[in-house]
Amino acid sequence: MKYLKTSIYPIAVALAVILSSGASFGKDLTGALEALRTGKGREAVPVLRAIIADSTMAAADLSEASRQVYYQALEGIYQLAYRYGDEDLHRVFQSCVERDFPENADLLTHLGQVYHYHGDYVRARKMWERALELEPEHLEARYRLLELREWSEAPDDLREDYQWFVDYYNRTENIPLPDLEWIGRACVKIDKFEWDGAQKAYQEALDASPELESVLVAKGDLWLDRYDPENAVKFYSSIFKFNPESLDAYLGLAETHRENGNFSGLKEMLDRALFLNPHHPLALAYMADVYLYDMDYEEGQRYLDRGFETNPNHPALLAIQATYAIKRKDMDLVKQIEEKVESLFPNPAQYHFLIADCLQRNYLFAGADREYARGLSFAPNAKRAIAAKAMLQSRVSPASAETAYEVMKEAFEQDPYHVRLNNMKNLFRERENFEVGESEHFKVRFPPGAKEVYGGAAIQALEEGLVELSQKFPYKPENKVLVEFYEDATNFSLRISGLPGAGLSGVCFGDILILKAPDRIRPDGFNWGNVLRHELTHMFTLGLSDSRLPRWYTEGLSVAEEWDPNIQSDPLLIQRYQSNDLFRLEDFDQAFHRPPGVSTVWIAYQQSGDAVRYLTHRFGFKVNLELLAEFAKGLNTSEALANVVDVDLETLNRGVRAQVARRVRAGMTPHQAAQFRAKDAPDATAEAQLPARERALVELDKAYLKRDWKDLVARTEEWLEENSRDVPFLEAQALAYYEEGDKRESRKTLESIFDVTSESYIANQIMAWIDRDYRRWEDAVEHLMKAHKILPRNIGPESPIRQAEEILEERRDWKKLYEVVAIRLKNQPTDGQAYRDLAERALDRGSFEVAQEAVRQAVFIEPFNPDTQILWGKTLFEEGKVEEAVERFEVARKLDPQGGKALLALASVRLESGSREGAISLAEQALELDPTLEEARDIIEGLP
Repeated sequence: MKYLKTSIYPIAVALAVILSSGASFGKDLTGALEALRTGKGREAVPVLRAIIADSTMAAADLSEASRQVYYQALEGIYQLAYRYGDEDLHRVFQSCVERDFPENADLLTHLGQVYHYHGDYVRARKMWERALELEPEHLEARYRLLELREWSEAPDDLREDYQWFVDYYNRTENIPLPDLEWIGRACVKIDKFEWDGAQKAYQEALDASPELESVLVAKGDLWLDRYDPENAVKFYSSIFKFNPESLDAYLGLAETHRENGNFSGLKEMLDRALFLNPHHPLALAYMADVYLYDMDYEEGQRYLDRGFETNPNHPALLAIQATYAIKRKDMDLVKQIEEKVESLFPNPAQYHFLIADCLQRNYLFAGADREYARGLSFAPNAKRAIAAKAMLQSRVSPASAETAYEVMKEAFEQDPYHVRLNNMKNLFRERENFEVGESEHFKVRFPPGAKEVYGGAAIQALEEGLVELSQKFPYKPENKVLVEFYEDATNFSLRISGLPGAGLSGVCFGDILILKAPDRIRPDGFNWGNVLRHELTHMFTLGLSDSRLPRWYTEGLSVAEEWDPNIQSDPLLIQRYQSNDLFRLEDFDQAFHRPPGVSTVWIAYQQSGDAVRYLTHRFGFKVNLELLAEFAKGLNTSEALANVVDVDLETLNRGVRAQVARRVRAGMTPHQAAQFRAKDAPDATAEAQLPARERALVELDKAYLKRDWKDLVARTEEWLEENSRDVPFLEAQALAYYEEGDKRESRKTLESIFDVTSESYIANQIMAWIDRDYRRWEDAVEHLMKAHKILPRNIGPESPIRQAEEILEERRDWKKLYEVVAIRLKNQPTDGQAYRDLAERALDRGSFEVAQEAVRQAVFIEPFNPDTQILWGKTLFEEGKVEEAVERFEVARKLDPQGGKALLALASVRLESGSREGAISLAEQALELDPTLEEARDIIEGLP
């Protein structure tokens, strides 16, 4: 008799046949299979095992109906063995099939899958071939055998074999529902029928049985193959409505997240899959990749080892092991793996493709390109690999990026449904219209119309940055560095990944820098000059480490080179500091690769900068060069630090924590700092156990926050009787005396502090107040600027630097005022208007160097503002660069054709050059456009 498969018909129909035949275990089997279908597989295990045990004992005397129940129980055990990775259940299934069902094509096909799961591909092949001998039209056996043959034969040679499924579908009526899965999957292998054939087959199955899990998984796979992750997720997730234990659905979601680069989602799905089946080799391979990507080599190796215990020959495990052997430069291991792969798989195309994908994610672009080429030598028409290799050309090198459009165009002809490839291809077609600027070391592509606006500033910043950074980092690019600017956020994102929504402002692919350009319509307050410096630093650190350094370290080095203090991230960083939740050096990369939210990434950037500053401060800048050399060997954070600094990780992490505290305090007022320390203080029980000095400091903060100056004086006097040089207590006493109005005693205390140290923020600030009160203006400004230098990030309304500005403005000391404002604005590198105001005032008062730097920053923020261009032109004119100044004024005129300021500036140039007639003409045009321009009227009337 033909055995009924529970996966073919709805269970109720199948069991109705069995029960009507009088099977004694039919009722128990019904409940067990329903539990299996609805995610309660653990409940089904003992029932199915009991049926199998009883059936085995009476195998020779079973009726057909009882034998059918036995068969159904084995089908269930097979599914449960796979779901839970239960080796005992696998053994039960294997022994029963071999002994009691050696001629059953269905069970032999499943037994072949058991062998395949464990890496015994020879026996798997034999089982599928035997199943086809018994039943030549067994679709699952035929499909699985073809997939296995793809590892030994060229995929193109198998197209006719896959065509058999289409022919079978066209000539056969009443095909069992799950067999439609194999027809659909075969259609995917044949480009001509990929969409219509697969969709039609799947829909036919789902119309008849909407909860047919295997077909829902296959349809999710189809959408993923068509580069539609949203629909893929929809179908995979729909399975959980009736079966929350669907291992294949979790793996499908994991694959989707992996393809999208969402490693947080990937790990979540892998955790769920491995909770069900802790031994699944593909899930373990991908989880190993998650940790190896973080450079947690020890944990990654543990997952590889677990995977190899189940399947020592799994190509994904071997490919991921080889990837990180390449990254760690363990070429002996790479050779061993390749020899094993060659012996197992005469056509290892997919193995090389997987290595290429992993290498690309690890920024080893040239290696990835080679692996794609090796894979394509075995499967020259593998469309996904062709597309991936084509997109990779945008990253491999400046030379490959310049020819990438033609490569992508050709690849898209073979894979016209590839969304990412199409997006990137279309972008590169637009890119061909970009304007090009070149210098000695750079080739820069600008969006149309942008080169004349900020091209010169960009190239100058790049060349200056190269000179400055090369003095720190001894790396020299082999060829000109390619730099590309993209104004549109979507285009910028498409250039990086082929998908919108990257949420970044700059990316470095080695000797290729991709930068978000300033918006010409809606300035968004970002300083592209700062981003340029950040990404240029990446080029040096990637080059010196052979692209093998941890993410936290390359970001930390770049953040440390920025001039943007990123004060906006301080509140979040303070919160994590006070909850003792800062990132540790040894697992820092997780914050970048698997962040729970965007804010985590912001914090990670800033803390990575603090980590680098701490290492540099403690060990000198050379420690960075030594670490980069160690990372170039393929070492991770723990290994490299152990080789370079003789300090344990716990001590280093405490040092980084202290650096974070110092940096965030540098942006606080004394009152905020006291509040910070109060929140950071221990509870009452712990406080009692503190050393006497720390308890006294806690009490000082309490008195300060209450503004109880008399109590503060009393407490400091008591402590200072025996500790006369203790600076924090002297600072508190000086402040209390000042607030009480006793400036004489306050000054005496301050002098005691300066005998100990000149680096007291509070002492310098209070001394400045006393100097101000006694109208000693120069001394007051000097002490305020010393205080600012100690805490340079404190730039709020009551900060020392703002107080210094108020004094200088009141005293009308313009030159000094503009120098001080320029210092403050370094902490506000996104305020274009503030820089323009400073430049204009500095030019008017003859502070040329201040004006020059202010204009430079204004160009970095709002180059499309015509006022920025006019001020830029004025500074160039002051330098004697008349032609360049005129160019700026003409650009401003193009940017604001209805404004008169640019014409007025041109008129001033004509007047200075002796062309009064030309000046008057331009001034008249300016006045016509803007009647408020009194300077234009003065030119016309001949006034000086």
